[in-house]
Amino acid sequence: MAYVKIVNKDYSDWRAIYNVINYIFHYSYIPLKYVGGYGVSFIEGDYADDIIEQFEAVKVIYKKERFKLLRYFIITFAPYENITPIEAKEIAWEFIKYFEENYQVVFAVHTDTDNVHVHIVMNTTNIFTGNNYKDFFEIDKINEFLNNIMINRKNTQKQNQYYCYSK
Repeated sequence: MAYVKIVNKDYSDWRAIYNVINYIFHYSYIPLKYVGGYGVSFIEGDYADDIIEQFEAVKVIYKKERFKLLRYFIITFAPYENITPIEAKEIAWEFIKYFEENYQVVFAVHTDTDNVHVHIVMNTTNIFTGNNYKDFFEIDKINEFLNNIMINRKNTQKQNQYYCYSK
């Protein structure tokens, strides 16, 4: 079964944004077909640096340069789910809707282990209000949200099977 892990570290200095974003994008070696996000622009080339600048710009504009600067999540899938990288990307797009497009959120699908997984980073400053993200202990709600995504995918796949028939 898929689940979300929250990487709960301090992330209160600018180096945290640099390190985490560069890690999830492996210094921009992750192909664009396996990345996405809200509130940022992905430009071919060194998009990790562009995203770091975009995260920092929101922090500076709203004067939110202290405290926890980001949230870091990892979605992992059970091996029996047989999730492909493209399916993981689709699930990531659905998952980041949890934040209602109010935050800069980026993700990268990693295929460097036996199990496909998704790294997600969220800027804790709301891009519309400048308010800081408050719900830091929402792991149950987040996993329920992901579980609903996975159930809906399963139901859709079952429905599609009924519509695929031959003459």
